[in-house]
Amino acid sequence: MHHSAANTHVCKFLGTIPLDQLQYAKVPFWNNIQIPLSKHSWELQIIAIWNTKGRVCLNAHNKDWLKEVAKEIPEAKWEIQNIHNHPYQTSSGQHLGLNKIK
Repeated sequence: MHHSAANTHVCKFLGTIPLDQLQYAKVPFWNNIQIPLSKHSWELQIIAIWNTKGRVCLNAHNKDWLKEVAKEIPEAKWEIQNIHNHPYQTSSGQHLGLNKIK
């Protein structure tokens, strides 16, 4: 499921972690009894929220930041491979600041 194209210069869907790849970090205990947890029922979507200055600063500091994040979350299915600084759309509706993975 993809989110609306509105405000993609401040909010962008980057990818998804499939529900079969999600794991709880710790199993909770209460009075030394393990509490059963429910199975995950939906995927986890990865969404970036930023302002133009923050995105420009991040790209200036490390243009490969998104690739490095992807390495840290290998179970994710990434929609985007890099993010440019240009926050505007072209007349055809294409977002100049975003490149889809091919």
